[in-house]
Amino acid sequence: MSWGETARSPAALFAVDVRSLAALRIGLGAVLLIDLAVRATDLSAHYADAGVLPRAMLLARAESRWRFSVHSLGGSASFEATLFCLAAVFGFLLLIGLRTRLATAVSWLMLISLHARNPLVLQGGDTLLRLLLFWAMFLPLGAVWSVDAAGRPPPAGGRIASPATAALMIQVCLVYWFSAALKSYRVWHVEATAVGYALNIDQFATPYGRALLAYPALLGGLSRLVYWTECIGPALAFMPVCIQGFRLAVIAVFGVLHLGFGLCLALGLFPVISALAWVPFLGTAFWDAVAPRTRALSTAAPALYGSTPAGLAAFVLLAYVTWWNLDTLPGRAWRMPSGIRRVGQVLRLDQRWGMFAPAPLRDDGWYVICGRLAAHHTVDLLHVGTSLAWRKPADVSAMYRNQRWRKYLMRLSRKRFASYRAAYARYLCTLWDHVHYGDESLRALRIYFMREQTLAPDRIAAPRRALLLRHRCERT
Repeated sequence: MSWGETARSPAALFAVDVRSLAALRIGLGAVLLIDLAVRATDLSAHYADAGVLPRAMLLARAESRWRFSVHSLGGSASFEATLFCLAAVFGFLLLIGLRTRLATAVSWLMLISLHARNPLVLQGGDTLLRLLLFWAMFLPLGAVWSVDAAGRPPPAGGRIASPATAALMIQVCLVYWFSAALKSYRVWHVEATAVGYALNIDQFATPYGRALLAYPALLGGLSRLVYWTECIGPALAFMPVCIQGFRLAVIAVFGVLHLGFGLCLALGLFPVISALAWVPFLGTAFWDAVAPRTRALSTAAPALYGSTPAGLAAFVLLAYVTWWNLDTLPGRAWRMPSGIRRVGQVLRLDQRWGMFAPAPLRDDGWYVICGRLAAHHTVDLLHVGTSLAWRKPADVSAMYRNQRWRKYLMRLSRKRFASYRAAYARYLCTLWDHVHYGDESLRALRIYFMREQTLAPDRIAAPRRALLLRHRCERT
């Protein structure tokens, strides 16, 4: 299909170049390995019984009974390390395209298992990653640029179209359409102050983001740009005129959007995964230009792919996730019965794209954790080696070791997660006493949250000290 070719059929709208699928496979494998490497630095803290969420506490959650997790079968760090290594092996097989279909399926199973083990450290990028892997199981990710394809003749068609390709592409669009639909507050589309509020969330904001606060007019334009890009941007990818040119422009716009998010807000892998989700939209003309040696793969018409049962399953599941997203909207017009919701909970098709919706947080702050030693000295348990300080840090987002800790501690400051605070306190006691003895051992601690409210993008209320928990360390 040339740059100016018009899409003449629904199949052409949802056709995906096999090189795009190969690039998606490589990206998914790389992200899985990076994600595992980052999580492994907190393997015991986040996934073992000695950490912040013991299995007994996890299994007490009502939704846990519907979520598959091999990781919940053992509570030791060594057990979790074994599963991490197994997931890394299959992630690498996916990366190189060896036994691709098996590697994709096992990678998806290991990912949803890992996510179920500690949902308190998850964010929107995790949801999108497992959804991309789910739809990828229906597609030939190893058709080209893979070990599986080595020594085989190239596929008869360079592009494929199926219910699964449609489901993958529409799933990406659902992320933005429902994110926009959930942004119901005036700060997005009337007052245009939403980005200003978002950059005042100190737990997320980077130095680049805070620097933008000096330009309120620019922030107003960015607020409207984000909202309307989410509303209409995905639809432009399916414009029937000059479809390849439109798609490339849409991909570039969303790539810049996510690059901006990543520079201004500490969001972990979310911007990378979001950009990766647009790779299937890259068309034949793009790959012919950047990878001319594979030009022979191109064909004039997309080939149909997938058996009838698989295609039917993909179509039904696409309808299901669309219904699920409609159910996330306010009101009861699209309410999904609880029995039907179980399917989404088991397959981890559950999703809600409330990214800074209905409006960005205005209630922000930072932690101060005071520890009392046996010798009656007071120490700062968050910044060991420094004196206890109540003043606001110069860079709040840098207080967190990584995005997983950031999400966990941001949740812990909320009332609905108060029941998890004691487990965190027990973890801090154990962690301290592993390397401190006698008079230096930890006897008790207090967790404070210095709550700070954003009254307007340019006006912040004085912080209020909130005591979240008093805890006495148990002696063994």
